[in-house]
Amino acid sequence: MEQAPSEAVVRREDAADQFCAILNAATAYAIIGTDVSGVVTMFNRGAEQLLGYQAKDVLGKVTPEIWHEPGEVAARAAELGIMPGFAVFVAGLERGEVETREWTFVRRDGARVPVALTIAPVHDRAGNLSGFVGIARDVSEEKRAKAEQQRLLDQAAATEAKFRTFVESAPDAIVTTDQDGTIVLVNAQTERMFGYRRDELLGQPIEILLPARFRAQHVEHRAEYNAAPRSRPMGIGLDLYGLHKNGDEIPVEISLSPLKPEGEGFLVMSIIRDVSERKRVERALCEQAELLDLANDAIFVCDLGTRAIRFWNRGAEAMYGWPKDVALGQVAHDLLCTKFPRPLSELEAELLRRGRWEGELEHTTRDGRTIVVDSVWTVQRDPDGQPIGLLEVNRDVTAQKQVEQQLQQQAAELARSNADLQQFAYVASHDLQEPLRMVASYTQLLARRYKGKLDADADEFIGFAVDGATRMQALIQDLLAYSRVGTRGKEFAPTDVNALVDRVIGDLGPAIAEANAVVTRDDLPTVLADESQLGQVFQNLLANAIKFHGDAPPRVHVGVRREASDWVFSVQDNGIGIDPRHQERIFVIFQRLHGSGKYPGTGIGLAICKKIIERHGGRIWVDSAPGQGAKFSFTIPERRWSGDDR
Repeated sequence: MEQAPSEAVVRREDAADQFCAILNAATAYAIIGTDVSGVVTMFNRGAEQLLGYQAKDVLGKVTPEIWHEPGEVAARAAELGIMPGFAVFVAGLERGEVETREWTFVRRDGARVPVALTIAPVHDRAGNLSGFVGIARDVSEEKRAKAEQQRLLDQAAATEAKFRTFVESAPDAIVTTDQDGTIVLVNAQTERMFGYRRDELLGQPIEILLPARFRAQHVEHRAEYNAAPRSRPMGIGLDLYGLHKNGDEIPVEISLSPLKPEGEGFLVMSIIRDVSERKRVERALCEQAELLDLANDAIFVCDLGTRAIRFWNRGAEAMYGWPKDVALGQVAHDLLCTKFPRPLSELEAELLRRGRWEGELEHTTRDGRTIVVDSVWTVQRDPDGQPIGLLEVNRDVTAQKQVEQQLQQQAAELARSNADLQQFAYVASHDLQEPLRMVASYTQLLARRYKGKLDADADEFIGFAVDGATRMQALIQDLLAYSRVGTRGKEFAPTDVNALVDRVIGDLGPAIAEANAVVTRDDLPTVLADESQLGQVFQNLLANAIKFHGDAPPRVHVGVRREASDWVFSVQDNGIGIDPRHQERIFVIFQRLHGSGKYPGTGIGLAICKKIIERHGGRIWVDSAPGQGAKFSFTIPERRWSGDDR
């Protein structure tokens, strides 16, 4: 008959079953038990969920694929006869201690799972090592959270480092205070600007950096702000004064911004810029402008950005009608209703690029008049080259512009009148040619046919008619030539004056020989001119020099000299000379100083010369005295021409 187990044994087995049930239900942990050879003897539900294996798949088997370890560790485990994966715990296990460390399991799907693994030895009743139990907890989320936390910490550290670098390298002083006004941070520029060491400022009230007259006001302002803190800036570009450690006051520009406005407390960051040099330049600028306060021109100084007027002289008051107390602070362009020749943005870009702009503007005065001004803008800069102000000088040229417009209208009218006169002269001379030719022909026929057949008076009358018709033909021809100087001229081209004068002397050969004249010349230049017309000038002047001679044979010389940017040509003779009283009249059309009986001609030659020289941009004159010859001079501007023109 089989003996029933004792009550103690039953209770022990029941307790073991209860313990196993508890371990199996502990799904937050993967619990794996093995014997010393690595055969799995326990695999709870937590292990199933963590590793993806079913207990029935691994119980009674060696499962090295679960344990992830380097090859040399597995080899060491084989040498010691210990289950693969536990070799790293050998030292502790040999001492009978529990070992815990981070480990990596390999799931059934090949994914690796980081765990916190504790390995404990299991001994039998005799104290011999009979197996192991491993308890693992998935630390994936913890590692991810830790990594994210570290990333955020690194990012914050990098941001803080950048901020500190920015703060320390900033050209302006940066002072941060808490809501009580205690200094908690300063940068290197603060030390340089105010003369304190950093440790002398930290923990001190901000009022240490303010002159005494501003301290009480600052405390009141801070209390007011603390009562209703805002996230927006407390002040931007405030003009105040700071106090140096040595007691000197420093003109500064301060911008205030709150930091960390949430909760009960917050910080205030102050960016402080030393504007001592700017203030000095502004004062100098205003002082310079005040020196011009008595000038008739309108002079005012504006802020470069806003164009707000900071200085307004008496000339501006007189020109525009606004007194200084009204103009100051106004935007110049709005006050004067300025009309610009181009978009203002283009003018300002040119002003900043060149430092100066000048041109004409239209302004409206206080009484509604529109005036035109010649305006000059000049940029004023601080020692760092930053633009800080604009000096504008305006001169009223309204009356001048009106005169210019009238002159332009008169010039246009005169040009039209000259054109009409030229056209009239051409048409008149052209239309008179045919009937005059007929009159001249018939009077000449009468002279040939009836001369000597009538009485002496008839012969004289016929002679008068022939002579008058001939002279009239000559006058009409000369008038036609005069009218064509401006309309029939050729384009200017390089002209060799040596060759031109030689050709004229050749054409005048018979007259030169008849008068026993001598004509000489200098070495003459090449000029840019109408060759045909310039030749006509030399033709007329040389012909006159030969014609108007005295008892001695004519001696004529063509000379040249340089005078500034002109060539000055001259034709000098030893003839009868000209009374100074008549030297201007000889260049007027049809003006003669001698009767046609002694010196033939119509008196238009010099008028044509004058018109030709003026067309070339020069002038003509004469130096003479009766009986001492005459020297006719004229200028031709020296003009450049390209190689293609040669």
